[in-house]
Amino acid sequence: MILTRTTKRYALGLIVLFSVSIIPIVAQAASALTIGQVEAVVGLLQAFGADTDIVTSVRTALMTSVNPSPEKSTSITQNKTVSPDGWVVVFTDRGIPIPQGVRSFLCDTALPSAVEWIDHQAALRNKASPISGATCLDGNITLSGDMLNGGTILAEGSTFNLPIEAKTVVNLLERDDRIKAAQFVTIIHYMDNQLQTVNFDYDSKYDFGFIQKSLLGTYYPELTVDNYSRQLSHEFMHKLGATDKYDGPTAACLINPRSGAQYDGYDIMCHRIPDGTGGYLTPHFSKLEVSDSTASEIEWFSYAASNIPSINLYATAPATMGQKTDITWLIENVSSCTGDTTDSSWFVSIPSGSVSLVQNTRNQTYSITCESSSGSITKSVSVTAQN
Repeated sequence: MILTRTTKRYALGLIVLFSVSIIPIVAQAASALTIGQVEAVVGLLQAFGADTDIVTSVRTALMTSVNPSPEKSTSITQNKTVSPDGWVVVFTDRGIPIPQGVRSFLCDTALPSAVEWIDHQAALRNKASPISGATCLDGNITLSGDMLNGGTILAEGSTFNLPIEAKTVVNLLERDDRIKAAQFVTIIHYMDNQLQTVNFDYDSKYDFGFIQKSLLGTYYPELTVDNYSRQLSHEFMHKLGATDKYDGPTAACLINPRSGAQYDGYDIMCHRIPDGTGGYLTPHFSKLEVSDSTASEIEWFSYAASNIPSINLYATAPATMGQKTDITWLIENVSSCTGDTTDSSWFVSIPSGSVSLVQNTRNQTYSITCESSSGSITKSVSVTAQN
């Protein structure tokens, strides 16, 4: 059956009316609904285009009266013979466990890729790996109703729903000796519905991530190494002391107070490259790095102790030719520099500066070459404008 827009609105109205009308009844009969039934109502609301406020209000009202006893109870398996690993991944759900194929992808592909990337970044800084080992714990932990409404959180300039009560879940997991002994714990919560939420770090040990399955059977985020290894690595860096270097749903990186320019868009804590229209592009996970700014936060790098010459050069791509390209740079531990383009007069100062140039060609490369006690170094950035 094909639903017209009018039919969808009519159906949505009926669903909302039904949901709201049964709330008083549920309040008088606490065992009237299970978690799965609540999520079924929510899924219908979302399928017919209900906005976030309606979905949140209905879910919150229904969840306050859920009796979780008819469903699988929350349980922790005590196993003192298992040696703890440095990084443990735990899977939780709300009655429907994460599919084995999804779990296998995360544990056998995404997690090892994240560990390999972190190890490599540490080695580049001549640092030992911060991870003594990583493993996914067997089984799934089904959370009871009182753990499934964490309120809201403000992130990236927007308000997001938290589908779990973090403190209660952490207290539960700490009853497992393996989890209690671990240095780092990632909790991945599986939901068979779509809810606007956000991954977040709870403290220096715990972080939370979410996987959602739509009514069409697709997963969000999409199951790719690019998505999940980046997510795992980003949240892990928080545990080491790194801070986010982006803010807002459309903006690229924040401004680095040391340089007056945006943080490196290839840094794992930003991973946003300006697209020239006020938005951003997301670099592939394989292109990401731990920049000096993030490395200094986690004590992998010291600006004061470093005499290494460096050039940080950034440029925003204009939407079309004839518009301006914004170029910024930060240079350290060099004696002299020159800019290299058709017109090199754009480069005017050391150690930092910025300039806006009209992009008259589709492809343009800007370079800075500097002299230091250890020799010459060059940094280039390419800009491509649309015709």
